[in-house]
Amino acid sequence: MRYYFLFFLLLVSYSCSREDQNPDSIRIDLSRSYGNEQLENIVDDIRLVPLETNDSCIVGQYDRVIVKGRSIFILDKMQNTVFCFDTTGKFRQKINRQGRSGQEYITADDFIVQDNTLIVFDNNKSQLQFYDFQGNYVKTIPICQGDQIAVNPAGGYIVYSSVADKYHVHTFNDKGEKTGEYLPVESKIINLPSAFCNNRSILSYNDETFILNFFDYNVYSLKNNELKIKYRYDFGVKNMPDDLLEVSDPASFMQKIAKDKSVQQIENFTETRNWITFDARYPVYYNKNAQVYYVFNELKFPYSLFFWQAPLAINDDNEYFSIVSINQIQALVPAVKKYTGQYPFIETVASASINDNDNNWVLFFRLKNN
Repeated sequence: MRYYFLFFLLLVSYSCSREDQNPDSIRIDLSRSYGNEQLENIVDDIRLVPLETNDSCIVGQYDRVIVKGRSIFILDKMQNTVFCFDTTGKFRQKINRQGRSGQEYITADDFIVQDNTLIVFDNNKSQLQFYDFQGNYVKTIPICQGDQIAVNPAGGYIVYSSVADKYHVHTFNDKGEKTGEYLPVESKIINLPSAFCNNRSILSYNDETFILNFFDYNVYSLKNNELKIKYRYDFGVKNMPDDLLEVSDPASFMQKIAKDKSVQQIENFTETRNWITFDARYPVYYNKNAQVYYVFNELKFPYSLFFWQAPLAINDDNEYFSIVSINQIQALVPAVKKYTGQYPFIETVASASINDNDNNWVLFFRLKNN
């Protein structure tokens, strides 16, 4: 009897240790349908902000958007320019320091905002270029090549690389000295086209950094320079087939990926005290307290114009935000008078003068009990 008892204790101990490695594994059934009624139950304080358009601030691409304090920063990689608007949409200034001097960047491949400083990542030079909000040069820090950057809450900076190196994640101190390498690149993806990189693979929030990888259902957390799997998702019948990454040449691989209907990556991940949001072919909202998730794959007008993807990120005031294209705004115009009473947040559209070449709008909203 004693041996059975000891065996039982070992089994319990093993089970607990396994569970501790994956404490927040979540199964998501993407076939569950949620629509307007469920969205209205969790979303609050929706507002639309048109971004001013004039000859000095025509934004072509919205490659990265950061809302910090009362400012909206937008990176347009095609123009190698960071545009700045206030949170009412009024244009403030733009920063373009493209050039080949030591105080300039060749390409603006990503950017972050830290305190009162704009930090531009130049992948060509493998550098971070620091400027104040008026575009005046501050300093340069050497780093490695990569795709995206983030502030490391533990100090210094983080570079995410898709497949260009042996590791996806590299950390540097304030002097540009490498302090760590994390998340080895798997051999099966090392030769894949570099186009497979999440819209936002790294996001620092509070005291940790979330890391997403393509063809990977794990959400990694880098905290105090220690990397761990924080969440592991299972999408059931929408999981990737085992042979998805077995390819003979890039062309056939691209065709295979285009035809595949499984979840190939998690994108636009955010986490707050009570909510997790991300895209997995559809926007998914998970209430951590209630342990309930919503897959918004049945949204109708007008929410289908604005909530077709998960929010891009969160601002300092715990507001979520996304970019709404001017085409989506124009699609709303014919129905504005009919629906304004039911959906007050679209009143802004009714009073706006809208043209084809206008800048996009920004959608802000909150989640209840956040």
